[in-house]
Amino acid sequence: MTLSLRDHPFRIYYGPADDPLNNFYIPALSASVQYDRRAGYFSSSALAVVAAGVARLIQNGGHMRLLVGAALSEQDVASIRQGYDLKTRITERLLDHFRDPQDALLRQRLEVLAWMVAEGTLEIKVVLPRDEYGLPIPASQTQDYYHAKSGIFTDANGDRIGFTGSINESETAWKKNYEEFSVYFSWGEGQSYLPQVALRFERLWSGTDADWISLDIPQAVRDRLLQYRPARAPEVDPLERSAPAKPIKDDQSTYAGVIPQSERILFQFLRDAPYLPNASSLGAATAAIVPWPHQTRVANTVIQRFPDRALLCDEVGLGKTIEAGLVIRQLVLSGRVQRCLILAPKSVLKQWQEELYEKFALEVPRYEGNRFWGIHDEVLDTPAGTRSAWNAFPILLAGSQLAKRADRRKEILAANGWDLLVVDEAHHARRKDFKERIYRPNRLLSLLNDLKEQEKYAGLIMLTATPMQVHPLEVWDLLTVLGMGGKWGADEDNFLDFFGEMRKPFAEADWELVFDLVQDYLATGGSIDPAFKAQVQAEVGPVKWSALEDLLTRSGQRARTIKQLGPALQPHVKEPARRHTPLNHLLFRSTRDLLRKYRERGILHEKVPTRRPRRVRIPMRPEEQALYDRIEEYISDFYQKYENERRGLGFVMTVYRRRLTSSFFQGALGLAFLIQRDAHHDEHEAEQHQGFFAIT
Repeated sequence: MTLSLRDHPFRIYYGPADDPLNNFYIPALSASVQYDRRAGYFSSSALAVVAAGVARLIQNGGHMRLLVGAALSEQDVASIRQGYDLKTRITERLLDHFRDPQDALLRQRLEVLAWMVAEGTLEIKVVLPRDEYGLPIPASQTQDYYHAKSGIFTDANGDRIGFTGSINESETAWKKNYEEFSVYFSWGEGQSYLPQVALRFERLWSGTDADWISLDIPQAVRDRLLQYRPARAPEVDPLERSAPAKPIKDDQSTYAGVIPQSERILFQFLRDAPYLPNASSLGAATAAIVPWPHQTRVANTVIQRFPDRALLCDEVGLGKTIEAGLVIRQLVLSGRVQRCLILAPKSVLKQWQEELYEKFALEVPRYEGNRFWGIHDEVLDTPAGTRSAWNAFPILLAGSQLAKRADRRKEILAANGWDLLVVDEAHHARRKDFKERIYRPNRLLSLLNDLKEQEKYAGLIMLTATPMQVHPLEVWDLLTVLGMGGKWGADEDNFLDFFGEMRKPFAEADWELVFDLVQDYLATGGSIDPAFKAQVQAEVGPVKWSALEDLLTRSGQRARTIKQLGPALQPHVKEPARRHTPLNHLLFRSTRDLLRKYRERGILHEKVPTRRPRRVRIPMRPEEQALYDRIEEYISDFYQKYENERRGLGFVMTVYRRRLTSSFFQGALGLAFLIQRDAHHDEHEAEQHQGFFAIT
């Protein structure tokens, strides 16, 4: 008996907890003779998502049409504008994203499509959104175009089912079947929407949509797919549920080997919990620590904004690593991050690994000395088929010194992209010289710039405890890596001038310049803080707030407006400008003073670390004093002599001599440490209470 689409009780919505493969795709394709599918960017993993359940269509002798997108860079589009052949460039980009399967399941999915291509039952076309000049739009500007996915099933009776929704097509997400979509039928209620889905597909397929370019799949890409053609037609999907085994009763009349229904429901809930609404705090709730209030606030904000970028700049000892760990755990649990690269100085790699394992139940390999190391310092085997060390594990710790090396840099840039990049001690990414105002980035900053330019990551988190102790231009450099745009990111002078004016006395500041930049921030993605707006309205009233809001949103005559507001409102003029900048949006900084306020209000009950260093003089022994005097003599009299001989030699000799003599001072330094230890006892005790030593 031939199945029809009406034979299955399809639902109008499917989410990650509904097992869409077995409850939707396989039943629909088992009854279909035609499948029209619109996917996102062309890649091996995207094809694996598209091929879900299609083996059942093959058994029906069905036909499939597939629309895929091509991710062109801005350089690609510029080349096409200059006359480079569009089809040639698309072929290159599609082949770049058609990587060899990393596992057997992915290969089996590709075999399904390869079989259909070989049999002539699968047609593929490439579609690209076009601009007003008829040229393709680069991938950096087309995320919204490819976000929605859709499909239409048609059975032998002419009945149809359509669906539209959002699907995660990343390399490691396809097996988790993370998607959600709505379903429409050609019968019953909801008939009116299905023709729109079908019409949209037909216009794209035929190339009659004025906003899109439609091209046949290049032959070179077709040939590449055919390499995976199996010896015989696939019959089932590799992730399809097998028929349940018959239960066997044991001596106590229970079903041996069969999980009770109550436990199955519990395990299903645990599996689905990260994807449920209001599960954004699940990572923190299941971590092995209780975060402090400031850590929870920062982590929740970063998670909510993901894949927006962030610079974590808490004072030393306040737990930037805890904040980053909370973010990583939640995003990994929810499936929003499948691939994550953490770059940290080599000296703290092991500490990072232990923190993630002990506090966040994340067992992350670290990459050192051309080997992968586990949490117990065991050498890990490289997964079979791995061509690049940077693709070996979905989440990886590596030294920033290693990553910035010229040979490693090429490997990283050639590796698969990451959903999240984390960079510890980010202030090491800096200019070689900022005093002469010449932009010469060091190797780490250059690497981060290249990763950003080539769009190798979605989200970015950088950590540093010293954003206020470096030159303002170094802060600007980090913020531009984070994606600060508009006038702020286009010219470093705008950044410096803004904060220069903010430091001036009120009457001397150039408020026109200040609020021009605030307005630029609001026009390029920023928004007025609603909590701040409500607070000021309560203090000054809605009429005066309206005048203040004009400063933020309207150009010209600001000096006149400020004068009309009068001296009493001057503090309210400066504060909106301070609150609405990219720096305030991207940078998160908590201090001990903030924690003390939390404690005063009863929000924080733990003891706040307090620094009480004391200067202690330690008398030198005669031989130590003699050595110290000789060093001073050398630095005073001979340093310049060596420098005149060869630039830098004086510094080298100074360091060399200091190292030779350092052992004489170990006893004195040890005594000083014991004295300082008592001074820092309170801080140490507070950190131990939470169970961490911050990585800074």
